Amino acid sequence: GSAGALFFALEVPARPGIELQLQYTRQDGQLDWDPNGLPRTKLSDMTVNFWQIGATAGLPRGTVMPFTTLTFGLTHFSFDESFIQSTTKFSMTLGIGAKAFFGADQRFGLRVQFRALPTFFDTFATIGTGGVGVSGTGLWQWDVGGALVIKL
Repeated sequence: GSAGALFFALEVPARPGIELQLQYTRQDGQLDWDPNGLPRTKLSDMTVNFWQIGATAGLPRGTVMPFTTLTFGLTHFSFDESFIQSTTKFSMTLGIGAKAFFGADQRFGLRVQFRALPTFFDTFATIGTGGVGVSGTGLWQWDVGGALVIKL
């Protein structure tokens, strides 16, 4: 089970239409065991922290800027119960959204976005005579969110 998430991003303009981005997302929830045919059992409360670095690309259309975002980083899973080991794994985010700015100086705005947040647990890459192949096991999460934007 899970609850809402807390999201922060720091974006620095790199060139027109491109912003470098640092992201932090925290999600509190719980780890459940849900075996077939048996009742769901809570194993532990848990916290999931995403630390990401990447870029946002978009072209302003008046006061609205549609964007795409791609980041890479780490996801840390921590648990309240000592019998479950915390772990940190490679992850990324893929997102689309829009920022709408308002006010005379366009310093304030609203951000809406949809993101996929895959975390990779066991990933294998092979290089063979036919090219490159990648396989693995991971956890995919999605979120829809909104935020206040402040330009400094």
